[in-house]
Amino acid sequence: MAGLESYVKFFHTPKAEDDGVNVGWFEDQRYNDGTSVAQVARWNEFGTKAGIPQRPFMRRTMLEHEREWIEMLKTLVQRALDNDKDIDIALKQFGEFVAGDIQATILAGGFKPNAKSTIRRKGEGKLPLIDTGIMISSIQARTDRELMDV
Repeated sequence: MAGLESYVKFFHTPKAEDDGVNVGWFEDQRYNDGTSVAQVARWNEFGTKAGIPQRPFMRRTMLEHEREWIEMLKTLVQRALDNDKDIDIALKQFGEFVAGDIQATILAGGFKPNAKSTIRRKGEGKLPLIDTGIMISSIQARTDRELMDV
């Protein structure tokens, strides 16, 4: 996995010398109340001492797709190099595919349901991780170059 991790970073801010793609949520993505979408994703992925259970959608997705992703990344990068294309285009394509896999894992469900105390509106809570739809719809892929330009 070390090779894949050098290109794809989850839940971390890239360093200036990095050359890769980041998949997940970014600092500029917020709920209406100002809460960071990335923070909510972390709480759900790893759980909290305050009682949010682990819902390891990122880890589940990585375990399920790791080999497929490695082959796809190799193919996309090699194709870009062979055709003298910008590698960021290949990395962005790859990241968008990974984001789609994460969304599919969330939609597939199988995670511990939300506590009744966290459900604010009728109908919420039936599908953990997608109550409001904000987290699942805001998963993005951004290259390191895109993040440095922000």
